Amino acid sequence: MIYDTSEISSSTNNFLSHRLSSSSTSTSTSWRCTLRGKDAVVFQRKSRTPIDLPDLQQSLSLISRSHRTPIDLPAQNDHLLVVATNFRSLSSLRLQSCCLVSGEGLKALGTAVNSGLEELALINCDVVEREPGLLSTLGQNLKKLRKLDLSYNEMLLDKDFMSMLVSCNYLVDLKVRGCKGLTNASIISMLKSCKRLESVDIMHCHGIQAEAIESFVLNSPQLRRVQVEQCKISDFAKTWASHKFVEAVA
Repeated sequence: MIYDTSEISSSTNNFLSHRLSSSSTSTSTSWRCTLRGKDAVVFQRKSRTPIDLPDLQQSLSLISRSHRTPIDLPAQNDHLLVVATNFRSLSSLRLQSCCLVSGEGLKALGTAVNSGLEELALINCDVVEREPGLLSTLGQNLKKLRKLDLSYNEMLLDKDFMSMLVSCNYLVDLKVRGCKGLTNASIISMLKSCKRLESVDIMHCHGIQAEAIESFVLNSPQLRRVQVEQCKISDFAKTWASHKFVEAVA
């Protein structure tokens, strides 16, 4: 979501509002405010290098094609620490393509907000793939999660994904679109640990086969929507889904 400068300026009283506390090594300044009726944090960062118009246009173009996923600012650890310190009642956190975030930063945030967080999105965040055990720790700290989006983490493996699901028994919405490293084993884990799932997106998960999807559709009592390639849904599963009012979307 992109906000006009005047809107941000107004919400922060021309950036004169009280600044949030941050670490001594922080490279950014931040303010807590309200944007379009929602509680928000605005981070101000200076670009290390000048950015010309073509580069700016390309960046905005990428944002506009982001599959309807909100992109605010390129997060880094000091941003997360500010959020952890000032938003202990945080209910939703969405990060995308955050190469500057470490596992320690996310673990600190998970510990701070604890069971209050209901929605977590780590979309195309390489920290998910490069730090083993991260998802397991987050799952243990965020047991009341209802929505989880790990889309486009192409190297995410069953072991790490399943270690998080074990603790996430309240999930109703799960997205792993484009997670090419997941296999049928992840579907079995979803069946065992996430019995409240209502909506699932498993598009472009090449390691997940039709037989696993059929089993998932037939054995998920709360399921109402599944996004998956048509070629992976058997005729029997389609018939079952229609009788149970489950929407199958390709």
